[in-house]
Amino acid sequence: MITNIPTEADYENTAFPLLNLAWENAINLAVCLDEAKQFASESIPEKDYWIACQSQLSTAVSLVQQATEFLLKARIASVSPYLLITGPPREWPKGCNSSDTPFADFYAIDAQDLIRAHDTVAATRLPDGMKILFEEMRKLRNSIMHTVDKRLKLEVKQVVAAILEISNWSVGSCKWIEIRREHIEHSPNSIAYEASSDQATYFLAREMMKAVDILDPTEAKRFFGFDKKQRRYICPECASDCGDFEFQPNLAFLLPNEPSSTNLHCFLCGNDFAVIRKNCPEDDCKGNVLSSDDECCLTCFTTSQ
Repeated sequence: MITNIPTEADYENTAFPLLNLAWENAINLAVCLDEAKQFASESIPEKDYWIACQSQLSTAVSLVQQATEFLLKARIASVSPYLLITGPPREWPKGCNSSDTPFADFYAIDAQDLIRAHDTVAATRLPDGMKILFEEMRKLRNSIMHTVDKRLKLEVKQVVAAILEISNWSVGSCKWIEIRREHIEHSPNSIAYEASSDQATYFLAREMMKAVDILDPTEAKRFFGFDKKQRRYICPECASDCGDFEFQPNLAFLLPNEPSSTNLHCFLCGNDFAVIRKNCPEDDCKGNVLSSDDECCLTCFTTSQ
């Protein structure tokens, strides 16, 4: 019989760490450049910087493609993992009919056949957008792994948008923040240094602020429910969590977006807060949204009390 048969969860538990690694490889490059600009005494040669980043971005693309393959296999395995075995029985591992044989010893479906197999057995077929993305990532990965194409120029946004698209398809709209938070909180560094959830919020906030900046308005709205055209405010809870780092993430917005609105929603922590519509006491600040607890201005983070 066949032993060590993988389940849908097994494939998913392999896929999401790969997506997280790809995300970190890409987004941290953009965050690092922003931080360097803050402390640099001279202008940074950005063209040279991004040329130096190409190997990391190539790795990220490969990770994204591998993760997507595992997610497709997970959907197929939810119907039956045996559907992932390819080839006629005569080509199966020698002796598999006379002794127990691990599932991993059998040939698996090629990546180029996964979508066809998925759409044949899954209850919901892969959306056209995901099919296009999968083929683009597969061709890119093949170029990276099998050739040296000097024309290949990868960008952070390309990787970030692909990961968010895959996340929306696999786990639902606007779920990536939850996946990232859990991954950060259970990362080797967090375990080794006994990092708190506050530190996770800080790292997550830096990532999401950069992600929002590099995404198009329509992408930010679709992936995060965040309207880039709205005025942004500091979330009092996230700012409190990031207090030790002297960092105030401005990822909150009025909901509804009306002149008299007194509800502030933060897409990073997912919480709503009551606010006071009152002018900030600072002369050079035009903010008029204050925290209801201490009347702290959520534009400049000055407390009037």
